Amino acid sequence: MSEFSGARVLVIGLGRAGVGMSKALKAAGAELTVVDQKSADASTMLDALDEVSGLDIAIITSWAGDVDWNETDLIAASPGVPRTHPALREAVGREVPVLSEVEVAYRMAKAPMLAVTGTNGKSTICALTYFILNECGKRARLCGNVAGTGLPEETVTAAAASAAPDEVLVTEVSSFHLDWVSRFRPVAATITQIVPDHLDRYDSFDEYAAAKRRIYANLRDDDVAIVNLLRPETLPPDGMGGVRLTLGERDADAVIPGEMVIFPESHVELRVSELWTGGHHNLENAAVAVLLASTQGVSPISAVEAVRRFTGLQNRMERLGEKRGVRFVNNSMCTNPRAVAASLESAPGPVLLLAGGVCKVDDLSPFEQCAKRTRQVFLYGKDAERIRSAVESAGCRPVMSDTLEEAFECAASAAQSGDTVLLSPGCSSFDQFENFIERGRRFRELVKEWPDGG
Repeated sequence: MSEFSGARVLVIGLGRAGVGMSKALKAAGAELTVVDQKSADASTMLDALDEVSGLDIAIITSWAGDVDWNETDLIAASPGVPRTHPALREAVGREVPVLSEVEVAYRMAKAPMLAVTGTNGKSTICALTYFILNECGKRARLCGNVAGTGLPEETVTAAAASAAPDEVLVTEVSSFHLDWVSRFRPVAATITQIVPDHLDRYDSFDEYAAAKRRIYANLRDDDVAIVNLLRPETLPPDGMGGVRLTLGERDADAVIPGEMVIFPESHVELRVSELWTGGHHNLENAAVAVLLASTQGVSPISAVEAVRRFTGLQNRMERLGEKRGVRFVNNSMCTNPRAVAASLESAPGPVLLLAGGVCKVDDLSPFEQCAKRTRQVFLYGKDAERIRSAVESAGCRPVMSDTLEEAFECAASAAQSGDTVLLSPGCSSFDQFENFIERGRRFRELVKEWPDGG
């Protein structure tokens, strides 16, 4: 019997995660109340309400934050609900358990979980690991915080509730998930990198980094941590249980001496020119994915062969083709300034950069370095003026626009044959779009609509 059977659960949030938790918890026998602060007629709520209708659960929209504590055994909080929410604070004071989406999933899962967190690169590593495992005859599912990849994706609770023990759950885990974990224990885990992000939600970078490192908290001796020695901020704490597989410049399970990664025990090499797109960071991503796959019995030789067949993901340096000799690349998933620099590393030719939206960090200095590596910068959106000073300090005078559409028109008109028009916003999308997926979709439409000739 499920530990949730008969439990009176309050699910906060009726987005993708909340819908997934509601369905899985109801199937597990929980008595549910689902709340969301948005009104029932909000456009984003209509589909969600359709999905949970008929489940015999109580639904409260336009929720003001009140909780009937006499009827609540635990709270399942969607990732978008901040730790500082009054209901969660009161729950802690009342010693009512608060579980994140990934904690709920872990308690349901019969299949092992491979977990990936970090500021940048999570989706790429998860998707590549999923691809390797399936290419090599394993039954894997791609789930968690991952979205907009173009591959089959599931909520982590949907995958956990239905996966058989011989399947593998390749799970993207955000810091928001890790805010509320207690027993969550993947069989293998990794942190890609930790750079400033989501400081609109955390009081400090240290608090954000501590949330990321919580992914290692419950590892035991037979679990595995994939440790990137090139990024010391990701190193597990001393005394952590589990086996460590490492990547670094030398003396590691995956060695990256330059423009290749070498797996010494298998005597196999993978060159950056063999990847779906360039960039040293993608050598690191590939190395981590191969090591994660190795924990499930896939040899590095087979895994590297699979990596060579991988063609990339939507919204992550997604190549949209050429028109008039101009390349168009969609990196809408890029939502912080440090990630812009990595995307420029792998973008071909002189770059015309489209950036802007809603900044989530105070330090915009990375935009200064980015501006030095582009032919022109086109800024748009709510915080374009904030970014302008960083770009201008690099000696670049950006072209300013209100919307992505206007910025695209300016960039495409200025582009010459051999140039790359790169959407790599370095910001969240919430001033103009529902999410980065919608932003990437709109960029694809603009490229498609832009005439070939003339």
